Amino acid sequence: DWNQVANAAAETFGAIHALVNNAGVGGSGSTGPIEEHSADDWQWTIDV
Repeated sequence: DWNQVANAAAETFGAIHALVNNAGVGGSGSTGPIEEHSADDWQWTIDV
């Protein structure tokens, strides 16, 4: 359970001072500089 995971992490690494909620996606089909992406590509990424 997650309480055990959190306790094990605290025992191993010490107190948690910051958390980051991060998500990433790939596969929209767009590559290259951001200014070349379509508005739909941007929205697809933000909707994650």
